[in-house]
Amino acid sequence: PICAKYLKSTLENLQLQSYQNIEIIISDNKSNDDTCLICSEFCAEDERIRYFKQTVPITAFENFKFVLKQAKGRYFMWASYDDLRDRDFIKKLTAIY
Repeated sequence: PICAKYLKSTLENLQLQSYQNIEIIISDNKSNDDTCLICSEFCAEDERIRYFKQTVPITAFENFKFVLKQAKGRYFMWASYDDLRDRDFIKKLTAIY
């Protein structure tokens, strides 16, 4: 249940990034808390968010690979369920390139 406790804040943090041209890919590794409900609500309000629920638990490495394969953008950044970043974090990263 710890994941769902922080997930909403993390998704809100990503939505509020000053650089808005992002996709948010969520791979739910067979959680048994409110993760599905939280993600479904966010997907309904933000087309940049895509949610996948794994049918069986997979290893963390396989989960990382799964998310990377779903990504369509030029750059990739991993964010875990409890990661919070400065509002300009992605903007500053993309400015370098």
